[in-house]
Amino acid sequence: VGTICCPFLINIQDLHETCDYFLIPFDELTIQCQN
Repeated sequence: VGTICCPFLINIQDLHETCDYFLIPFDELTIQCQN
């Protein structure tokens, strides 16, 4: 399983909705944010 590196300018809510759409788990093991 990989991780998604979230850039600083990405809205977390948009990222969460995208993960839901593609059935990607949205948790601390999958998402790494810079902020």
